[in-house]
Amino acid sequence: MRIDQQLLNILIENISTPLPAKKLSFMLGISEKTTMKYMTILKESLQGNGAVIITKQRVGSYLAITDSQLFSAFLAKNTNGIDDPLLRKKYVLTRLMLTDSYINIYDLADELSVSPSLLRATIKDLNPILEQYDLKMKHSHFHGYRIIGNESGIRKCLTFECKESNYIKKAFVDMQLTQIDQNQIRETIASTLKHFNISVSNDSIQSLTLHILVAMNRIETQNPIVLENDQVVLSIKSRIEYQAAKKICRQIENQSGFRFPDNEIAYLTMHISGQQRLYSHEHISVSINDQAMIFYNKFLRNIIRYTNEDFFYDDELRTSLINHIVPFLNRFENNMQIERSALNNIKDEFPYAYDLAVSGLSMPELGKYHITEAENSYFALHLQLAMEKRKYEEKLKYNILVYSKEASSIFSMMSYKFNSHFGDQISEIIFASIEEKEKYDENDFDLVFKTVESFEDPSKRAVMISPFMNAQDIKTIKAAFDKIQSVILDTIMLREYLFFDLASKTKEETIQKMILKTEQYFPLPSDFYEQVIEREIKASTEFEGKIAIPHPMSTTDVPEFIAIARLEKPILWKRRQVQLVFLMCSSQTTNPMIYRKLSTIIKKPELTQTLLEAESFEEFKKVFDTI
Repeated sequence: MRIDQQLLNILIENISTPLPAKKLSFMLGISEKTTMKYMTILKESLQGNGAVIITKQRVGSYLAITDSQLFSAFLAKNTNGIDDPLLRKKYVLTRLMLTDSYINIYDLADELSVSPSLLRATIKDLNPILEQYDLKMKHSHFHGYRIIGNESGIRKCLTFECKESNYIKKAFVDMQLTQIDQNQIRETIASTLKHFNISVSNDSIQSLTLHILVAMNRIETQNPIVLENDQVVLSIKSRIEYQAAKKICRQIENQSGFRFPDNEIAYLTMHISGQQRLYSHEHISVSINDQAMIFYNKFLRNIIRYTNEDFFYDDELRTSLINHIVPFLNRFENNMQIERSALNNIKDEFPYAYDLAVSGLSMPELGKYHITEAENSYFALHLQLAMEKRKYEEKLKYNILVYSKEASSIFSMMSYKFNSHFGDQISEIIFASIEEKEKYDENDFDLVFKTVESFEDPSKRAVMISPFMNAQDIKTIKAAFDKIQSVILDTIMLREYLFFDLASKTKEETIQKMILKTEQYFPLPSDFYEQVIEREIKASTEFEGKIAIPHPMSTTDVPEFIAIARLEKPILWKRRQVQLVFLMCSSQTTNPMIYRKLSTIIKKPELTQTLLEAESFEEFKKVFDTI
């Protein structure tokens, strides 16, 4: 983006608020002298275009709109990033969202200086975004395009998808209330919520500010919100959040002369309730209703049901989850789920915790609505913290057999050293004298060690170590633990006959082909495909790095395996391109270990590329083993 355009955006965002040259230079990352140079260029560009920059000595510079129509035309001609497909998409989406009439595709193409065919492709790409908000693109050969749908869906889409668009900034500038800016609204919200002892984050205050700006724009364009259920409105008016919303709206009315209808105040109340966070992560200091407790129990029971992971014993998790569930239910009941969040990378950072969250939220009563990735991520974060606290990670516990001819005192010392260095990986350790070798079946043990070089164990598996377990012995034992973990992975994952190169065009075709190939080696349930698709419907298994990890909700009565497919070309899974697919059925024991490896691949796109370019299964396995 050109510096003069960046400068104009900053002035629009802070309309009517003088900004000193020092602050502007800091925001732009340039010197004050260079800032004033671009200020002069911008002043000249704005001449005759409906706006002027007023500079007050020792105070700063600000933008004043003199003719909103002229200024709107100027912004349309000078919209930044039209050559950038992503920014073009945001511009077109916002442009269509902020009008109730059709927009002619040729007029819009001229406005953007692009071809009509390119614009049609851009509009087509908007459909997956609109679906998330229950909105539709309507097309008329005679009139053009327009977006239709519920007003609340339109507002949510504007708030989450268009907030960085230059066109939405223009829409706010077009409003008659240029004497009130975003900073005033933000300060009004913060001080009012503090007065009513309602705790929200700084990000939530910014979100509420944008919500109010969008609401003001929609009211001004004759698109007020409609709440059809009078009982819901009455219930909302009894909340403390309603009193806060009412005070916020009244203060803005006093500052601007703008009027908020009662339904708009009730709608703002819903947003405040959804953003609210409860105090204390160490104890629950508010009255928790039965609905939240029932939801908490169902959430953890579902995790046990689908994954065998049990979190019921964790009191700290109970507190943090219930503190989160209360505002989540407020958002869910009012169809105000969080669509975008700074936590959206949680899915890629902690895919196993994210999958547990999806399992927990698989409740019939939630089936009416799709749970957003952001909402799933908040639950996943709580679960990940709980797993880290108990040092869950990917640690497996093994049964160990140690042969020795030494006295019991040596056994005691070895037991102490084994537990000191590897206690978190040992389920059971047996020390046996050489004379007792017939007493034990080595097939019952994951690892076997011996302290006598000449001793021949029955299975020829024993690893030689010193009875005194010096530093070199510790390295030897660690290598044995690492090797057994790799062997476990090999038995369920890296099988050459479950390694495919496929040509497919859709997610469904890919999954079907992988299942057909896998069924040649494993008997799968007749409805296995339907189970995998059911999990995809609840939450997509696509990740960054062109990775997808499709799997059924439950792996009960399904053999443990992972089939790997490299696709000839990337395909659109849901919203992301995918080329490396892991069709997975793993157990509680191996899940964390596998997801740790997959998480590393997700976070390092270069690894995905290396795996895709591997010329053989052996080369693929060699790379995978190093992760």
